[in-house]
Amino acid sequence: MSANDVLYTAIESSTKAFFGDLEEAIRVKNTTILSRTLAPDCSRSLAPESLIRTFGMPEGFSWTNEAYEQHMKPEVAIMEHATYEILFTAVDSQKRKSVARVAHHTKLRGKDAVRLEIVWFLDWNEDGSKVKKIAEFVDTAESIKIAQSMKESVASLPSELKEGNVVLR
Repeated sequence: MSANDVLYTAIESSTKAFFGDLEEAIRVKNTTILSRTLAPDCSRSLAPESLIRTFGMPEGFSWTNEAYEQHMKPEVAIMEHATYEILFTAVDSQKRKSVARVAHHTKLRGKDAVRLEIVWFLDWNEDGSKVKKIAEFVDTAESIKIAQSMKESVASLPSELKEGNVVLR
């Protein structure tokens, strides 16, 4: 097996593990699991810019691992379950990148289940085991509806779980 084949397989496997970690973090209510397949200096951003503006974030906004874990605490607390259905993946082992189109199915406490489509662009480290950079392109119309629903649900959480949550302004 060539070095390119080995790296391709590693990135493909790590991409699947990344989405498995997202599911597990929600299932066990532990946001540190969200960073398990990430490099310590990984940066995470949302797109398109219209979504970033709608959520009141500055242009070029990105999260560190720790900031994202904190941001996700209230959201994870109100999610009854979530699955990430990988609809398509592509791997470029020479550039150490992968892309995945995913259907995120989630059920918030006391709400109907929803489906959100997301395209993830992931940059990988040298051996394809850790994500260095995440760009998450989110279905804007549906994410705004979900954010409204989350805002309502988060209102009932204890104050320590509300910190860091980005809500519509």
